[in-house]
Amino acid sequence: MDVELYKGYRIEYQVREMSGIVRATANVTEPSMPVGHPPQRFSAEARDQADARRPTRTQATHWIDSLPRNR
Repeated sequence: MDVELYKGYRIEYQVREMSGIVRATANVTEPSMPVGHPPQRFSAEARDQADARRPTRTQATHWIDSLPRNR
């Protein structure tokens, strides 16, 4: 599991491989989220880890950038 901080948000990446397909999931949380609040999730599938993780990071950072306080 990898963790990245982006504009105060925590992006946690999880990668799983099954039957030659890699599935990457990015869970986005922020420090002010109440405990138990589900994270915003993005996922992608590909044949290798880099190709699966890249779109999840792009989706997560675009979502963070689109929030009113980050414009």
